[in-house]
Amino acid sequence: MSISNRLREVIEYKGLNIKAFAELLNVPYRTLQNYLLNERDPSAEVLIKISDVLKVDLNWLMCGKGEMFCQSLEHRLTNKEKDLINHYRKMSNDTQIVFDITFKNLTEK
Repeated sequence: MSISNRLREVIEYKGLNIKAFAELLNVPYRTLQNYLLNERDPSAEVLIKISDVLKVDLNWLMCGKGEMFCQSLEHRLTNKEKDLINHYRKMSNDTQIVFDITFKNLTEK
């Protein structure tokens, strides 16, 4: 499957038409049409914009590997990891510094 096919898949999944997709990305309609017709490959800048705006995984968009959309880090964390992050965020800056140093020393041994 080509990038143009994957772009079509994203447009369809998001329920957009070509015009709305072009406006969302701030890309000329005709340029997007050229991408979809496989007459032109999107620039790296456009691919990054698609990834940023629509949270499309770049690896999937370019190579077809992995999932269509980026999974946020929060979805990949265990409950224990989320709890640790929440506790860390509640610490004062001084306590965070001590924690960072202690954690680094613990993991280096």
